[in-house]
Amino acid sequence: GGGGDSGKGKSPSPAKAGGAESPDDRARHWWRSLVFLKVCFLIFSMGSAREAQKFLLPVVGAEQHVEPATVSYVAFMSQILSMVAAPFGGFLMECTGVLPIILASLLTSAIGIQMLCLTGFRYYVYGASVLGVGCGLSAGAAIALSIIHAPADKKAGFINGCRLCNSSADILVPLLFGGLSSSLGVAAVGSSLTLATLSSVCVALLVFSEFIQSPSMKVPSMDFVVPLKAVGAFTRTVLEGIHHHYGPRRIHVICMKGTREEMSRVMVDWNLPRGL
Repeated sequence: GGGGDSGKGKSPSPAKAGGAESPDDRARHWWRSLVFLKVCFLIFSMGSAREAQKFLLPVVGAEQHVEPATVSYVAFMSQILSMVAAPFGGFLMECTGVLPIILASLLTSAIGIQMLCLTGFRYYVYGASVLGVGCGLSAGAAIALSIIHAPADKKAGFINGCRLCNSSADILVPLLFGGLSSSLGVAAVGSSLTLATLSSVCVALLVFSEFIQSPSMKVPSMDFVVPLKAVGAFTRTVLEGIHHHYGPRRIHVICMKGTREEMSRVMVDWNLPRGL
């Protein structure tokens, strides 16, 4: 009888016998979760496309013997297009969710990268323009993706892990493709980047189908975080526009501790709620 009781006392629980993790274990090992790996995969893919804008433009321009001043003008135009496309990407994120915007930005970036690798100044300009639009569409999508899927009790660690993955693209892409360009040529490197970007789209469509259908991917419930650099007409226009179009949401203004009272007075002068 005693042996039977001791055997029952040592028998594992059904959850552990089945190999299932408890909610506490899942929260503790969030970095091993499938969601974290999926989010990091998409963030790294977008980081690679973004890095191509900074890496390929000067390299392709030098190989095609484009004047340095012209390369700087084209790069500036590409950056401006990214800034113009960023708010449009935010609007589409509201309507469709984060993942469709990521897929659209990756496809657009792949087209721009491949056009850059074609011979001719016309393709160089067109490729830089399309690549700039693709990078602009993905602006903010990586941050929104990490915020939406971060577990409530491990939000800071989850987001920091995604940021580390995003920053790693800035280091790995130039090292990897910079070494390949010296031996294989820029055309081969650009084509490899294009194939890698298209492969990311295919993997995302096959593996992340639940992300597309998930209603939680919509972003209308997210608050706004506005870093305050200067109190002027531009800041007023931004805050008034956000308050007018997204009234129910809260706006968190990040500013120095000494300027909080001044900012509160300015908000009253602008007829904006002081709680913003």
